[in-house]
Amino acid sequence: MTKSSYLKIGIAAAVLAVALALAWWGHRAYKKNELHRDVIALVQDSTSRLQEALGLMTAGVEVRGRLEASFTALQGDVEKLQAMDASLNPPLVRAADAYITDVHALLRRQLATHAGRDAVRADVKEIAEHLRSAGARSADWIKQALTLKQRLDKNYFDYRFAAGGLEKSLRALHDTRKGLEPFVAPTLLIYASLLSSAEKQLLEVSEQLKQQVENARKLPVGG
Repeated sequence: MTKSSYLKIGIAAAVLAVALALAWWGHRAYKKNELHRDVIALVQDSTSRLQEALGLMTAGVEVRGRLEASFTALQGDVEKLQAMDASLNPPLVRAADAYITDVHALLRRQLATHAGRDAVRADVKEIAEHLRSAGARSADWIKQALTLKQRLDKNYFDYRFAAGGLEKSLRALHDTRKGLEPFVAPTLLIYASLLSSAEKQLLEVSEQLKQQVENARKLPVGG
């Protein structure tokens, strides 16, 4: 083989290597853009569901089905994100995972808070009805009153635990949304003002419930 032949082979090999490298980088760039598009779609879906959920902070039992549907959908969003190739854009995937996971946790805690709140309100109503039905306040009547009070205390404890968790989720989202700001348009993230408004609503509901429980605990059981 002549020197010229070796040179041609070397040039061809170099050209092929460059072509393969360009093809690899081109494919990686395409996959990275695809990842970005898919992550943005999941973030947008999470924000939309979160915005709806925050608007239902003080809603009644009729919205439970909507919250449960969003909770299930967000579980799917978390799983989709975690199945993606994070190596294509680690900072974006980490920030999006923190955000979507926090939104999912908030929905779980909101469901628990609603359930606890509704249970407490039902207990308060039943205690009030029991008081109105009082006659001579027999031993059975007193026993039932004590049972209702004990159930109220348990359900109120469960509510306060759930509400505390929900408050933590609302505070956490202030930070995780900031962590995602460098990678997505601000309009795709929940507004901080909505989180603050939800915190205020939660506090108001908790204060109202506290007063109702304190009033119910005044039920006389003696005499």
